[in-house]
Formats: sequence, structure tokens, C-alpha cells
Amino acid sequence: MRLIVPAFFWVTLLLSCTAHATSARIAVISDVENKDLATLVTTELSSNPDIILVERDDLAKVGDELKLQQLAGSDAVALGKLVGADGLLLIDKLADGTHVRLTAVNLGYALFEEVVSEKADTARQAQAIAAATHAYLPKLKLQSSAALPIAVLNLRADYATPATLALERNLTLLLESGLASVPRF
Repeated sequence: MRLIVPAFFWVTLLLSCTAHATSARIAVISDVENKDLATLVTTELSSNPDIILVERDDLAKVGDELKLQQLAGSDAVALGKLVGADGLLLIDKLADGTHVRLTAVNLGYALFEEVVSEKADTARQAQAIAAATHAYLPKLKLQSSAALPIAVLNLRADYATPATLALERNLTLLLESGLASVPRF
């Protein structure tokens, strides 16, 4: 499943995030092109006492960056378990831009996947990624047996005009972001 959301999702999610996060172990993996962004994201995350970062040495034991990228792309859950992480934050360059994906190892699926805007500076991108990651901390510790899976269908207006289509999209994203902040969903 792939979810591409606009920048206001990050702000909405950050504001709706619960304050009682539990500490989670996160591994940050990037391709060579996004090494600087990954370093800034790691710095942002390291300032948060609720986040324990997987050390680069532990990742190096698994393999070099290219092998990590390939393994994370094919089986992020297995890689996360191998390095003892609750979450795997993957930053890589694809044809349509830089992709950021946070995978919950215990749940076995991606909590978010975002195409990062090339317009924003790297420091702001790193702050937004760190904020979004922090918002999902309670979900990283959730066991799959305690999770309640739900699906959100798009909201539809009776008449399709440009204004109602934009409203539909915004309402659907607000609903998703509100539900995303609830740890058990």
C-alpha cells in the first residue's frame, strides 16, 4: 500500500499526536543520494528521549548500504527484526522524488510513505520527517494482536466540482490523520 500525502498532513498529524509516547528503537537507512538528509533526520531523532536509534555499526554488521537498501525494499520487516528495531525509516530516491517510508516491524506494514518535496530545504525536510516519525511512536510498540485494522474510504460529494473534489480530498486526509494518531488503529 502506498500513501502520498500533502505537507499539511504532517502538521495535522503532529498537532493530533498523543503526548504519552513510549520509547521505540528505530533504524534509519538511506541511499547514497540522501545520505545528508538521513544524517539530519538521525540528528533530529536523536534529540528525542522517546527514540532509541539503531547504531550505524549494528547496521554495518548486517551489510553495506546497497544490501540494506535492497533488503529494506524487499523485506523491511525481516531487516527490522534482524537489527532489533521497532521501526525502519527508509529514505531513498525514486523516479518521482525522494521517498520516506516508516515501517512498523511488529505490525508488518508501512505506517506512512511520503514523497518529499524537493522545494523545501533539507533541514526542514528532516524536521518534518522526525515529527511524523515521533507521531507514530505508540504504533511502533503495538503488537499485531492488539491492533484494530480499519480502512478509510474516500468521502464523496453529490456534485463533482473542483471545489468539492478538493474538499473531499482534504476531509479524507484529515480523517486519516485523526485516526492515525490513535495508537490502536
